[in-house]
Amino acid sequence: MNTELSTMDSDTYSRTINGKVLDLRPVRTTDAQRMLEFLNGLSYGTRYLRFGSGSAACADEHAARLCDPSPSAWRRFTVVTDKAGSEMSLAAASYYIQDDRENCDLTILVADEWHGSPLAGWLLTSVLDDARRCGLKRVYAHILAINQRMIRLALRHGFVESPETSQAPIKLLILALDEGDAEETRQ
Repeated sequence: MNTELSTMDSDTYSRTINGKVLDLRPVRTTDAQRMLEFLNGLSYGTRYLRFGSGSAACADEHAARLCDPSPSAWRRFTVVTDKAGSEMSLAAASYYIQDDRENCDLTILVADEWHGSPLAGWLLTSVLDDARRCGLKRVYAHILAINQRMIRLALRHGFVESPETSQAPIKLLILALDEGDAEETRQ
């Protein structure tokens, strides 16, 4: 685990992947245009694997809402790199904290050209560390069954597939963040 990822509250963490310096940080309200460009720049296939539809473009209002989270309910992060003196988004992750304040729902999205790189693993590890620091106990991820790359990533990070979704088109993967709950989740 990277010791540089000790907190995600206000700091930016950098890492070099594939020769590029990447910054992982919380999403800011000023990221709306950057997020819109990121989402609309995704391929049809990537949008389909994340949203269940590949054809819809992201509206300005949706991007603005994504970049103005309520920290008590949403935690949102982005990975950016420098492109000609401006930041360019390469990935985004968020989790929605459920009303019970113990569980959350996770989403991760990575730009096409970064699929298969260590970026998604770094982002996932960082977001899970943040969820632990927030005192959450379980993370749920709903993933299309055909998105095998994301399912494998989640399984490598300790998620287990819910038996109820073993034949379903959308898999439910669960990670117990509290070691005491981990055995119960596996059963």
